[in-house]
Amino acid sequence: MSLRTWLRWQWLGGDPGRLQKPASGRPDDGIGIIEVMVAITVIAFVLVALLSTLTNSLLYVSFARQSQAATSLADRTMEEVRALPFAVVANGLDPSNDPTWSTDTNITSTTSGGVTTYFYAGKEIPTSSGTAVAPLVPHRHTVQIGPTTYTVSVYPTYDQTTPATVYLVTVLVSWANPAKGGLAHSLTTQTLVYSPAGCLSTATHPFAAPCEPFLYANSTDVGGHVTVTPASSTVPAIQGIALDHASISPAQAASTAQIEQVSAVHSLAQTSGASLLLTGGTLQTAGGSQVSASANSDPASLSSYQSVSTAPQAPASLSATGTGTNDTLTVSTGGPDPAQANATISASINPPNYCADPGGTYETTQEPCGSSSATQSQAASMNADLWANSSLDLGNALLSSIGSGSARTFATRHLTSGGTYCTQTSGDGCVHLSTARGMGAVQLAGLPANLSSSDVPAGWSGYLVQLSGFSDSVSSEAGVGAAAPSVQASGTISYWNGAGYTSLSVAPGGPRNLPVAPISISDPNYENTGQALVITITPQLTTGGTAVNDPAGSGCASPCTRAQASATSASPILGSIAYSVTYGGTSVADLNIGVDLGTITANATYTAAPSA
Repeated sequence: MSLRTWLRWQWLGGDPGRLQKPASGRPDDGIGIIEVMVAITVIAFVLVALLSTLTNSLLYVSFARQSQAATSLADRTMEEVRALPFAVVANGLDPSNDPTWSTDTNITSTTSGGVTTYFYAGKEIPTSSGTAVAPLVPHRHTVQIGPTTYTVSVYPTYDQTTPATVYLVTVLVSWANPAKGGLAHSLTTQTLVYSPAGCLSTATHPFAAPCEPFLYANSTDVGGHVTVTPASSTVPAIQGIALDHASISPAQAASTAQIEQVSAVHSLAQTSGASLLLTGGTLQTAGGSQVSASANSDPASLSSYQSVSTAPQAPASLSATGTGTNDTLTVSTGGPDPAQANATISASINPPNYCADPGGTYETTQEPCGSSSATQSQAASMNADLWANSSLDLGNALLSSIGSGSARTFATRHLTSGGTYCTQTSGDGCVHLSTARGMGAVQLAGLPANLSSSDVPAGWSGYLVQLSGFSDSVSSEAGVGAAAPSVQASGTISYWNGAGYTSLSVAPGGPRNLPVAPISISDPNYENTGQALVITITPQLTTGGTAVNDPAGSGCASPCTRAQASATSASPILGSIAYSVTYGGTSVADLNIGVDLGTITANATYTAAPSA
């Protein structure tokens, strides 16, 4: 009997005879109503079941989102811990400076002999005072994501099954109102933190790095110049010329090498130059062409060798003429001046990664090397044509002149003994660097060329001070089997003594005073013009001197490992000269000549790998 038939039978009181269809052929009306009600009831049950299933599904989706957010917070916090220097992780937590410490029920403690030890999940927590690095201090923080607030906690502990230098870091993320009741509303992630012996300080790096020594070499010849400036802010340096400054500079060079896990070499060379600046004007320059070369072993770089040269620089000059006067200031460079810079991380002749020492010999070490050279082939000078008035030309006065010369620098690494440099080296090797320069005749502060012969001092040769035959060089090494630093200097300084010239030999040593006599010329009736001409030249000059710095000292065992060494040779003439000319009480020239011909240095540094 079908369900429908049974229902009709029950509606008719259980009488099978009444199951016959009415004469009309239509079912009994009461039976139809019951069928509809039953259908609705069944549908309602089905819908309730579907709604319950949908509700649970949505709750599970919401909980999954909470878990996903918690997992992201745990991963992010763990990466923050991994990025900390290992020494910071080893310091652990700081109970005295952590405001979240007292509310954390996950931490337990025991006290013995007045010393309190803290635990998380049965493992001891390392602690220290003064630590204030997130996310360790405070070790707990909250994060709001949508409607949910998460508590993130970090627990570094000693891992008891491994050496004490291994730490187990646990990150716990929990939230108070899980979207689906009855499910866990916290999760943890863990990692082991360990730093084996290495060559970088764990106080500044997350973990130790590969063992690499550090070598640094800096070889320079820079900063030389002779500069003319006004002696007074109210009187022009030269009448009619609103001069701010004018200068000339000799050739210059530099080479630097820094060698560690990545090696980098830089070289620079610059030709002689001149500059002129009028007050309120634009700086004018001539010469001073510069080239630089760089190479490094960074895998992301394609620069393993570079060589750059200048086109020979032609002589050039700058000039300024006085407003309303005939006075002229002329500044000139030497030339043609070639310059070249080389840098390589693998010095060789074949392939042609050229790097030459100051003597012109190419390195074949296949190690980092830098070299540079600049040559000044003619003199650079500053001259002033001084006029007493529009018709009386006192003539050209040489303010300064720097003769032809050169500058060379060199920095290289050697790993094996023998050869010319680092002759006793081994292991980490050593760096050698040297700087050499030569300078032609340098003359300072001449008198005006047309000055009456009766006013020229007896014995005067056209200059107040002259440097001739000058050359100097410095070298130093650092590393294993490094030689002691050295400095060489030679030449002659001739200076006015009031009646002639005194000669002083340039030699290594400390600075020395140059007792140059001043010039004082006073002609009350110059050239029978009835006007007084007064010329005064007042020098304050010294020698720059030389110095070596060798902390290892002469008692260092051979082969000597030097951590640092340097050699310096300063300007052979250093100081200023006050130069003044007046005619008829009017200033013709009132200027200062500042002299600094530059300093050459060779500075080397070596640091062994900490675990080497």
